[in-house]
Amino acid sequence: MRQAAPTVGRRPALVEGIVEVGLLILLGETDSYGYELVTALTRRGLVPRPVPPARVYEALRRLELEGAVLSRHELSPSGPERRRYARTSAGTRRLSNWVEALRLTEHSLRTVLDAYESQRTEVISMCHKTSTCQCEATPASEEHGHAVSESLEARVARLEAELRESRSHD
Repeated sequence: MRQAAPTVGRRPALVEGIVEVGLLILLGETDSYGYELVTALTRRGLVPRPVPPARVYEALRRLELEGAVLSRHELSPSGPERRRYARTSAGTRRLSNWVEALRLTEHSLRTVLDAYESQRTEVISMCHKTSTCQCEATPASEEHGHAVSESLEARVARLEAELRESRSHD
């Protein structure tokens, strides 16, 4: 079973932060409408995957309540009024704080990801070398970092038990 990442509400905290950082970056370049921001986040690669519009509008409301962005209503030639968002000086300071925090954690994130991949590679290698395990790595599982198979956790537990048993006999 897959464990959830730390959350803010029900969403991973890092994802919420990345959405906020992306919005503040985009709004520092030009004032924008919410829907433009939704598409720009993904198009510019500022988020790892497309973000639902509701989440973007929720983040914009939160940033506005906290004084990091301002919005104003504008008439639309093709429909109802739209809100145009702009970053404030408080938003610029907030973005600077985010960037500083991201820089401080960048090394740690790389170290964690490298350690995870090293352990994962070691387990897969042990699995392939052991006659009691018949697992196969697929290109899709390798590319996306998913478990090699549904029962890999059970196989890893069995391999660890075998390893402990063999060490106790040495």
